[in-house]
Amino acid sequence: MKKILVLTMMLILAMSSMAVASGPNYVGVRGGGMLMDYSDIHVSDTELYHDEDDVVFGAGLVLGRSLEDDLGVPLRAELEYMYRSDFEYGWSETGGGDNVDVDVESNVQTLFANMYYDIDTDTDFTPFVGFGLGLARVETEWSGNGTIGGAAFNEGEEDTEYNFAWNLGLGCAYDFNKNWTMEAGYRYVDFGQGKVKVLNGSHIRGDGTSNEFLLGVRYNF
Repeated sequence: MKKILVLTMMLILAMSSMAVASGPNYVGVRGGGMLMDYSDIHVSDTELYHDEDDVVFGAGLVLGRSLEDDLGVPLRAELEYMYRSDFEYGWSETGGGDNVDVDVESNVQTLFANMYYDIDTDTDFTPFVGFGLGLARVETEWSGNGTIGGAAFNEGEEDTEYNFAWNLGLGCAYDFNKNWTMEAGYRYVDFGQGKVKVLNGSHIRGDGTSNEFLLGVRYNF
């Protein structure tokens, strides 16, 4: 992932060194801090549900185009890939002679088709609102150890889900010049359920969402 970001920045810098006229297309990088939440976490339908949240970080690449010249409306269409750091949580259970410690790690990557509406202010600042639809790759891994029924165990498993995902957000962009734009924004992301198989055919399940605070740089060409 770091190599992709480095290569992208090198490409952007190389493009900026050339006398390229500003156009409707852009490439860029985007990233920031995210408050990720897993709600209704449970191992089976008979166990109590609970929530977990954690701060993670994400970075991604964008490729977009302004549609204002094409449609006469200040819209932007964009393709975005985002990688997020691991979300971690765990719990312990005791009782009836059992003593179990469980650790769970979840990693989410998304591919979104985004659409934005830019609000013209006749200044270098351009507020925007937008939404996106796409695909989330939710990888969940668990590991557990302890004793069950007096017998020691040390188990683990990994599973990957591909879910429908969506986002809704707003922000503001600032044009440094005709080619360079910086943006800051917030969005809410729903990436569906993560699950992984555990003992006796049960699954750890949780519904994932994220409140994301993002900064980005775009190169317009």
